[in-house]
Amino acid sequence: MWLQLFFCLTKHAMRVTMKMERKIYDGIIGKEGSMAGSKTTEAKDEIKRMRKEAGMTQKAFSEFFGIPVRTLQDWEAGVRTPPDYVVRLLPYKLNLEWDYENKRPKDLS
Repeated sequence: MWLQLFFCLTKHAMRVTMKMERKIYDGIIGKEGSMAGSKTTEAKDEIKRMRKEAGMTQKAFSEFFGIPVRTLQDWEAGVRTPPDYVVRLLPYKLNLEWDYENKRPKDLS
């Protein structure tokens, strides 16, 4: 019961935060702002860094997150840009569910 309430409140807070961040970003940079290219570069570098720090192949990383391998490859190559919330949520899930020391998912049971 408490855990469900916690997750519900957390999801709501994340949605509100993402909406606020988007409004601030759009207000400062503009929807077609000059930082659009650097955002792609930052996202692809950040995702690749997270994957390598976790010691995962692209296939293992995509299976862990439920992302198609081709999508991950496109993100890392800078062909496509992941949504902002995805880049923020990936490390959150990794920290909760990935054992960096043993390079495997944590035993959450």
